[in-house]
Amino acid sequence: MRFKMLALVGALGCFSASAYGAVPFEGYATTIGGRAHVEQQGDGTFVYLNGPSSVAGVVPFEDKSTFPDLYQLEGRDVQITGVLDGQGLITLTDPDQIAVIK
Repeated sequence: MRFKMLALVGALGCFSASAYGAVPFEGYATTIGGRAHVEQQGDGTFVYLNGPSSVAGVVPFEDKSTFPDLYQLEGRDVQITGVLDGQGLITLTDPDQIAVIK
């Protein structure tokens, strides 16, 4: 019985260690909300939710004209919908992916 319990505890420890640092809902369509901070970087324009270390939406430069009022989101509560990648980013290609929460 002790060996089974020890094996179970060891297996659970390995599971949590491998999942550590993983992005929740990675690879799935999800909607995430928070206070927006808009920042232009080398890869495109980022809409961070609740700070630069959190989930963000990224508008690639080729889609920038689709989002003419992107900087008006600064400081507002928004929801971003899309598929979350392993870096915590949602690529935004359609304005319907961003909604201002009233």
